[in-house]
This record gives sequence, structure tokens and C-alpha cells, in this order.
Amino acid sequence: MRAARLSFCLLLILAALGTLHRAAPTVQAQVSTSQKLDAALVTKISQSLPGTPFVLRIAYAEARRFIAAGVPVAVGSDLNPNCYGESLPFAFTLSVYEMKMTPAEALVAITINAAVAIRREHEIGSLKAGKLADIVILKGPSYLHLGYHIGGNPIKTVIKRGRVVVGK
Repeated sequence: MRAARLSFCLLLILAALGTLHRAAPTVQAQVSTSQKLDAALVTKISQSLPGTPFVLRIAYAEARRFIAAGVPVAVGSDLNPNCYGESLPFAFTLSVYEMKMTPAEALVAITINAAVAIRREHEIGSLKAGKLADIVILKGPSYLHLGYHIGGNPIKTVIKRGRVVVGK
């Protein structure tokens, strides 16, 4: 069980901090049109903030279309005037239930793909020697459980740059 937790422990705080700082060219795809898919093929990544369609009651991005076309999907929380969606675990849940991503795809979308979207994949986004140790360890036995704990706090420990800042 510890290995399963560690395989998910990189719930990047970077996505909650916003994806505009040093952002790579992306296509924000709340609704997937053919034009947005074509644009995403050029920019090489699609960014989705599923809190916005949740709040505005509009259609979610069709992540399956982007994934099928070979376009990486980055998912983040959303903190702007129309959506104070500060919870990355909730964005993960919406990605799975509303955007039809598998839990593994959602995990990649909120970690390494989110890092790529803000051009920081060389320093954050995955557990690798030489990268900053921004890690979140969950209370549950696996990242697969994250989508089932809607509205709760699944976070046990937060490690920022190698130092424990929340929990033990």
C-alpha cells in the first residue's frame, strides 16, 4: 500500500497556484471543438480547468478526443472570478467523472502534464532525482480512491521543496 501511495504522492500544488506564470502555449479546452483540437495539435498540449464548467454549468472538455489524437491533457484547479475552485483533488474527480479520463490519465494530467503546461517539467511534475520535492501524500491506500472522497480532505502530508510543511 505504501508504494501505491507514493506512486500518487505528487498532487502538484503548482496547478492550484495557477497556470499562467511562464505558461507554455496551450489550448484551454472547456468544450472540445474541432478548431480547439486542431490548435492543440499545434501547441502540443491541452489545458483544462474543470471547475469552470462545474460552476457555470457548461459542457466539460472532451478529454477523450484530445487523448485519442495524442494531445496531452493538463488539468488544474481554477481560481478566478467565476470559479474559486481551489481543490486539486476535486479537479481530479471532475476529470474522471465528467471528462471521462481514467484515474491514471487524471494523475498524469495534474502532475507532469500540468508542469509541462507551465514550462516547469524539468524541475517539478514527477518524482525524479534533481527535481524539487513537491509531494503530497494521501490518506487513502491509492490514487484510485481520490475520486471517491468528494469534498473531503484526502491529504495527509505536504512536502514542499523537500521539507514537510503540513502533517507528519
